[in-house]
Parts: sequence; C-alpha cells; structure tokens
Amino acid sequence: SDPSPWPLRGAALWWKGESLKAFDASLRAHCSSRLTIRRGCCCDEIFRLAKEVNATRVYFNRMVEPWYRQRDLRATAFLEERGIKVETFKAALLQEPWEGTPPALLSDSGGALCSSTVALEEVKAG
Repeated sequence: SDPSPWPLRGAALWWKGESLKAFDASLRAHCSSRLTIRRGCCCDEIFRLAKEVNATRVYFNRMVEPWYRQRDLRATAFLEERGIKVETFKAALLQEPWEGTPPALLSDSGGALCSSTVALEEVKAG
C-alpha cells in the first residue's frame, strides 16, 4: 500500500488508472510485455518477483518525500540482506534534500545570486 499520508482520490486516482492502462498498452505494443500489478508489502513483492525471474539486481528511482524515502531504504536493506544488489537513482531532482546545501549560483560578474534573482532574470529573458 502507498505510505503517503495523502492518498490519491477523485481525478488524481482516475488519471493514475488511465496512465497505467496507457503504460500497459505501450509495453504490449513495443516490448512484447505487459504490466503486472501486485498487492502487498513492497519488500516482499519485489523480492518474490526477483526470485521468479532469477534477477540478481534491482534498479529504481528514489523518491524524496519522507514516507517514500523510509520505504525505499527499507526495501533496499531487505533486498540486499537476501543477496539482491540494489542500485538507486535520482528521479526528478538535481539535488536531493539530504545532500546538503546547494552550490551558490554565480552571476556573469562572479557574484552569488539568490534563487529569486535567478527566477526574475528568467522571467525578464522570456
């Protein structure tokens, strides 16, 4: 189940269903495969699937929300304890929250810019 404290409802839930249908159709059309949906503890289900297909590695994109991060860390530890190598990647961020302070952005003259200055410059340029 989804650990988010804000479960999808209404239109968001409908869009998720439609997206999964489209993904399944794409897998069938272009990959000679299909989408498989499983229910249960993500650690158990990923491990079972890895065993079913004789996988020795699992790859996934990390999520940064605290409840998803905890799930990802638990799943990684669970799989690695059972001999499955896990490699994770940044999903949609240049820097994740736990990586520390982002580097300063520099202006053309070499001075530091704040993010609002960068945003303002972007608006002016467009």
